[in-house]
Amino acid sequence: MMQVQKQADGRYVVRDIGGQALDDVLGVFASRREAEEWLLDRALRADEDGDGLGVMKPGSGQAVR
Repeated sequence: MMQVQKQADGRYVVRDIGGQALDDVLGVFASRREAEEWLLDRALRADEDGDGLGVMKPGSGQAVR
């Protein structure tokens, strides 16, 4: 599981809190928005590869009735 966290210096990090090593830092960003965009992009790419978190995307075959 990945999580965005604010650091004491005002920057934001994305941490893999469920990975092999405890609290792996996957990226450091200047703003929360940058961190969240990176996290969403990574989740969507992993979903396309078939090993993701099951993120629903508009138009991904789900019919609206």
